[in-house]
Amino acid sequence: MKKNYVITDEVSSEWIQNVINLSDGDVYPIDTGTAFAYMVDFSNLHYGRVRRHWLVVIPEFQNEWSNAYHAMLTDSEKIANEFIEEYEKQQDSYNDEDSPDFDPDDGEYHYYPELAGRWFDTFAQERENFLKNIL
Repeated sequence: MKKNYVITDEVSSEWIQNVINLSDGDVYPIDTGTAFAYMVDFSNLHYGRVRRHWLVVIPEFQNEWSNAYHAMLTDSEKIANEFIEEYEKQQDSYNDEDSPDFDPDDGEYHYYPELAGRWFDTFAQERENFLKNIL
């Protein structure tokens, strides 16, 4: 299996939308509460010379107005399966009144998985690691 390839620069929401439009495969969006995370079938696309089966895009909270989007290309079935499980859990749980996360005031289920830092370091973790290495 090829190594995961983390895109070191932040990706824009426009770039994400372009990838989604170009992909011929599945797209799994997950509402994280502040923005959407995506897993996109990337098998018919490439990033430079890098080819992997999945593109995973995770928002990292920056402040009340914005998020930074961090992306990774992977062939890992484990990561893909975990992402799909989170997606299905969120989709299957909408408006489940028996759920402990059900909000009776607005009648909606609020399950927002924490995905930042789960499969690859966040920008904040990368900055911290960089600073540790140079000090």
